[in-house]
Amino acid sequence: MCLFGVKINIILAMFNLIPIPPLDGSHVLAYLLPQSLSIKYQQFGRYGFVIILLLIITDTLKYPFLLAAYLSKMLLVWMITMGRFFG
Repeated sequence: MCLFGVKINIILAMFNLIPIPPLDGSHVLAYLLPQSLSIKYQQFGRYGFVIILLLIITDTLKYPFLLAAYLSKMLLVWMITMGRFFG
């Protein structure tokens, strides 16, 4: 049960890093962009929630979530293996 919680947290963290406002990835991208592009990108932010809803409804986020699930599973296997090896 604990491993399931860790897996869910990893998937949610990866989802949160998608660079669409209001997710945290948008703040990271806005910081990395030059100031002129950052201002335009922040104006785009008012449409972020609608874009996220459209991506979820059209099932476009299916493959990134599958990738996140696979990567989190591999990370958990590695963590368990290292814990047994060094623990």
